[in-house]
Amino acid sequence: MNRAMFPKARVAAIVALAWAASFPASAHHQFLQKAFPAAKSHASAVSEVRLVFDGKADALFSTMRLRKADGSVVAEITQPEASREMVLPTPTLSQGKYLVEYRVLATDGEIVKGDFFFTVGNDRT
Repeated sequence: MNRAMFPKARVAAIVALAWAASFPASAHHQFLQKAFPAAKSHASAVSEVRLVFDGKADALFSTMRLRKADGSVVAEITQPEASREMVLPTPTLSQGKYLVEYRVLATDGEIVKGDFFFTVGNDRT
């Protein structure tokens, strides 16, 4: 090996580390950590849907919607203030499968979308 190559490799490694360190450590998308009721769960009664993220969801640009299995909207909300939690109060839900859809504007400016089902009652379909 040529000894002259080692200083160049060392300089390249230092430049790469400095470049990587220049990105803010806190810049990340808001990912769903917990949901109540949980995805694929069966509940006897539900009065609200609560989503907990690993960072704050931006106010006014973050939304949650609850749909029946037939696609009709049961309830929806726009995030009233920046928070790690979104809470959607629901009317009395009849037995059946429901779809929760969410769209969150993360503090890093990225949009995170997701959805999941849960079931109210004994309907295991």
